[in-house]
Order: sequence, then C-alpha cells, then structure tokens
Amino acid sequence: MKQQGVHAVSKNGLFHEDGIDLDTPYLSQSNVDGNPIVWGDRAAPNLDRSEGPRSGSDNNTAPHQIHFNVELGSGNPQEVQIWGEQSQPHHAGATGGTLLILLSGATYDHDYWNMPDVSGRYSFVQAAKEAGFATLNLDRLGLGQSSKPSADQVSLVNEAFETHQIIDQIKAGALGHIYDNIILVGHSLGSGLAVQEAGTFNDVDGVVLTGFTHYAGPNFPMVPASLVPASTDSNLPLDQQQPGYLTTAAGDRSLFYNVADSTPRVIATDEANKQTVTTGELGDFVRILSDSAISNAIKAPVLSIFGAQDLLFDDPGGVRQALDEHAWFNGASSYQAIVVPAAGHDLQLQENARYSDNEIFNWLHDVTQTEGLVVAGGNGSDVLVGGDQPNRIVGGAGADILAGGGNDVLTGGAGADTFVFGSGSGKDVITDFNGSQGDRIELDGGLHSTVGHDASGNTVLTFDGEASSVTLSGVSEHQFHSDWIV
Repeated sequence: MKQQGVHAVSKNGLFHEDGIDLDTPYLSQSNVDGNPIVWGDRAAPNLDRSEGPRSGSDNNTAPHQIHFNVELGSGNPQEVQIWGEQSQPHHAGATGGTLLILLSGATYDHDYWNMPDVSGRYSFVQAAKEAGFATLNLDRLGLGQSSKPSADQVSLVNEAFETHQIIDQIKAGALGHIYDNIILVGHSLGSGLAVQEAGTFNDVDGVVLTGFTHYAGPNFPMVPASLVPASTDSNLPLDQQQPGYLTTAAGDRSLFYNVADSTPRVIATDEANKQTVTTGELGDFVRILSDSAISNAIKAPVLSIFGAQDLLFDDPGGVRQALDEHAWFNGASSYQAIVVPAAGHDLQLQENARYSDNEIFNWLHDVTQTEGLVVAGGNGSDVLVGGDQPNRIVGGAGADILAGGGNDVLTGGAGADTFVFGSGSGKDVITDFNGSQGDRIELDGGLHSTVGHDASGNTVLTFDGEASSVTLSGVSEHQFHSDWIV
C-alpha cells in the first residue's frame, strides 16, 4: 500500500514515500530505528484534550520563581540576572527526571510557553507537567523580568553563554533537584539560541527546535519589515524602549499564525503581551541560519518540529524543510523532523498546540529512555505505523489503518480497520480482529500468505518466506475467511 503523507529522513540516506496529503495534520520523519512514524486526525494520545487550568494547584509542584546571577558574556564579567519559573510534575522526588529549559522566540518572553488569560490547551508548561516533565521557563536577556542592558549586549552569543552558566548552576543543585536529563526546547529565535548553546557547549542531553529550520522561505523578510522601534509602543517598559530594542507594529502578530487554525482571542492576547527583540539578536540569528558549523557541532539528539503553514519558512506541506534540515545536524547522535500541516509559525498558540506537544513528549520519552507512549489514534480515521522495534499500536474509534513494523501488538478498536503488513514486518499480533465488522488485512507488495494456527488455535497468516507472520487472537482457523485479505 502506498503510504500517504509519510516522509522519512535519515542522516545515512534519504528515503520517502510519495503522495503528500496536506490535509493530514501530522507528518513525521525519523532516522532513529524503532521510532514510530505517526500521522492521523489530530489525535493527542494519552493527553487530556480538555481546557484545563494553566498550572497545577499542588503545593509541592506549584511554580517556583528564581533569578540566576550570571556573567553577561564570555570575557565580560558584568553580572546580569536571568529570571525563570520552575514547574515540577506531580510526585517529583529530589532527584531524577527530565528538565526542559524553555527558550522563547523574538518578541516573546516566558508567556509564549504559558500564555495568560487563555485556556490550558495553549500551555506547554501545563502539558509537560501532565506528561511527567519538569520545566524551567526563562525570560531571555532583555525580556520580562530579566536584566535589560543596551541592545548591542543582548545577543544570542551572550545569551548562549548565560544559558550555559544556568545549566551549570542547575547541575550543581540550584533548583533543589538533580535531574537525569536536561533538554533545551526553543521556539523560532529561541531555537536559534538553543542551536548556538548546544553547538558551543554540548552540555545538554537533547535539543528540541520548534518553528525553526535553516530554510528561510520567501516570506521570511516579513519579520524585519514588521518591526518598529520599541519606543513607539508606550505599553512596553521604559527599559525596553532603549535604542536597538524592536517590537512588531500594531496588528502584525497574525504573520506568526495559520489564522484558519487559531482564534482571535489568542492573537489579541499575543498582541497585548508582546515583547521585544534586539538588533544584536537578529544579526546572530541570521548568522546561525547560514553557518552549518554551529548546528553540526551538536552531539545530542535533535528534534525539529514546525508547521507546514509557517509563513516565515514558506514551503507548502513543510516537505523541503523536512528533507533538507537533517543535513544541518550531521554531528547529532540522532535526528528527527516532524511537520504539523495545520499549524503556522507559533505552534504553541495554534488550536492544535496539544498535538504538537504530544509529538515532542513522545520523542522525549524515546531519547531519555523513559516509559514511552503507545502509538495511538483518536476518534477519527487514523493512520498508525510501527517502527522497527516492538510497538503497541491502538487505533481507537474510526476506520483506522494500522501497519506493523517489528513484532507489534495491534488493536484496531471500533470501526472497520485495515491492518497492513509487508516484507520484514516481523511477528505481529492483532488483538481484536473482527471480519464481520469490516476489518481487513492488506499484504503489501503482492505478498502471498499461508493460513495456519498456533498452539492455542488462533489463526496465523505466514508470509515473506515464513519470515513474517500475523496472529489473529481469538479467531480460529475455521472462522477465518480468505476474502478478509485484500
């Protein structure tokens, strides 16, 4: 079967299936053996899709504010303060777990990751807490509650050095907790900062880059064209109205969105809370986009996730970014790219924010070797594909397509489901096959099967020269109909 909408990227070679489906909200690529490739109907498996509170009320995990005293830059001992807010998952002990350091984009402070006055679906901090991850949500230099020196000193090079010092302090116990893993999670310009920091110091266990690729599309100049001196915005504090501090002109926030997948309230809240960017940061960001030596120096695993409707990296479907971006991270121990076709530049402020979050958390579970999520669909018609390692694949409601990849356990759920197997798919088991309900088996590449049974009487289809098989749990051989194979 031709798999629609799947593009796989590997550092050791490039391979992909044809047939882009831009209406499919997920496209995922990976070079990590065993990583499931998932695309479906915006399902967020194992995550609460309700509009919950922005942060938990548990006193033991309530957000904790902290100021880090750090040197301004390498060779510049001037002391500055970087503000952050730490949030712990429920039942966190004094040691262990994973900390996500959140780095916002241009004209955003920490509010990007935990936007005020809107529902919990837009809070990455809350979603991470629910998924079992701690966060440190920073105001970068020049923003929010952090120090605001002159614009020429607010650069990504200096901010990378400051972030490195913060990481050293965290490893020494500054947060009252010693973590097993520290991951940088950036957005847009904050992703550029993450690349600069990780490529320079290699002191983290993973890097997540959102709203960022090295391929700037023809609409990228819309960003500098939208910027005006911060002094023209009386809502900004005076210390952010210095020369060289910039912000977006009134009403220009929509360029960060796919408006069709966003709400006017969120865009209005974004406008009311917008921050600044400096000329120094913009100059460094352009340099990072063009200098492969920085990104190739990163040794940790890297995840890139971006919206196919991103006006700044303009490429319909995000295909070129996904196919090209891996070449910028040749030093990374692994690289994966995920495209979210329904989303614009600000993934966290789109209607499907929780779905992007879920993809990040799945990746984090994999690279930190913590207990991962099953590959699961939602209530619509999903397409779920297992990787080379054993996976539990659950379709849920709807007419789903489930494909085994390596000794998988597949559960179709309600609806007429299609189970797809091919050469090298391994020894798979279907737990709930129901031919009378419309379930069917499809053998890829014209494979022929033989029908038999196991010691428990379950039907076993053997194919691929007996190297692969699928067991239909609870279906005896005499109950099996040959027309169930299509």
